[in-house]
Amino acid sequence: MSAVVPVRADVRGGAPSVVECEVDAALDPLDLVERLSDGTDFYLERPSEGLAVAGVGRLAGEASAADARAIRVGGFAFDRDARPAGAWASFPAVAWSTPRLALVRRHGRSRLVATATADEGGAVRAEALLELGRRALAPSSAEARPTDRVGYHLESLGSAAAWRDAVTATLADIEAGRLTKLVLARAIRVIADASWSRFRVVRRLRAADPDSATFLVGWGGKAFVGATPERLARVEGRRLVTAAVAGTAAPASASDGGAEDAAFLANDKERREHAVVVDEVIRRLADLTDEVDAPDTPSVLSTRTLRHLHTPVTARLRPGVDLPAVCEALHPTPAVCGLPRALSLATLRSREAMDRGWYTGGVGWSDENGGEVVVPLRAGLLDGRRATLFAGAGIVRGSTWEAELEETRLKMRVMQAALLEL
Repeated sequence: MSAVVPVRADVRGGAPSVVECEVDAALDPLDLVERLSDGTDFYLERPSEGLAVAGVGRLAGEASAADARAIRVGGFAFDRDARPAGAWASFPAVAWSTPRLALVRRHGRSRLVATATADEGGAVRAEALLELGRRALAPSSAEARPTDRVGYHLESLGSAAAWRDAVTATLADIEAGRLTKLVLARAIRVIADASWSRFRVVRRLRAADPDSATFLVGWGGKAFVGATPERLARVEGRRLVTAAVAGTAAPASASDGGAEDAAFLANDKERREHAVVVDEVIRRLADLTDEVDAPDTPSVLSTRTLRHLHTPVTARLRPGVDLPAVCEALHPTPAVCGLPRALSLATLRSREAMDRGWYTGGVGWSDENGGEVVVPLRAGLLDGRRATLFAGAGIVRGSTWEAELEETRLKMRVMQAALLEL
């Protein structure tokens, strides 16, 4: 175990002190959050890429923003102008903060980072937090996690008839030329006999799909969790990586020999839905970048439960353009909102009978070199015994309400499987 390395000393009166040390890259970042959780949890990991950021505790807003080199974690709601309501009332519309203690894994190395303000004791307090984190990450043979399944029942949060009416109204808007695409979302609730374990659910999500980004954000006694295939933006220096993910199909049969993927790629309705997203992402990046590169045709992105059409997009950012600026330009993408953007957002406010909260918003992290924000899909909000699950479907010309309803059911299976241990 390496020694504590001071990153900076107390200067500028009240700015935070940050200390860090390298730790074994094999340590599980989720262990840090689970063992030291105070309810203000953050975790984001892409296992297949070796990237993870986990944090516990939050510095106050001004201290959190005082040092640009500090790690920042958080996210935002789908509709940042809407007042959080219902199950989302405890979540702010936008929240970014510096964890008191964080574990960051990148490029095959892991580091533990502690941050404290001068009023809290500065570097001395940060070093004490660092030692607390090192002890929490030590392997514990006594640790055991429950394996018994819980009893549960489902609670409908909207009827099939209401979904049919929303899709029908949307198709009428498309036919009249008011909209090109609209992404409608719906929710269901799973109520258990006992409180859900946020960490148990997240571990199952991570194990089921290591290619997706598994996330957890704890706030106000609740936890927003999921495993999303969609990245809003990753910035490293001036390099931007994003993607268009739109168009959905059930998993291919193991013995189909690629025929189902070929048919999916040739599906006119799915390709039109996907092309709308690709074109709009490139258009929105035009003023922020000098170079944008995207293949002419999509590929098939497969997860355990679904297939999507996927087009990676890379770009070189203009000087001074950072991750927040990119997110501001891209969010909400046509993959989660629709086109045209302003009218789609206004239509959703009146047509969706629920508050999306952070679902289809953003969850991410940043430091002095860049960071990443993912679009939180395949997600649910855990609140004691209640879990609210969300899913959406893109409505374009040629959509049918029955097929789009089935698509949302397929998407919800990711969270249902993790909750119910299927």
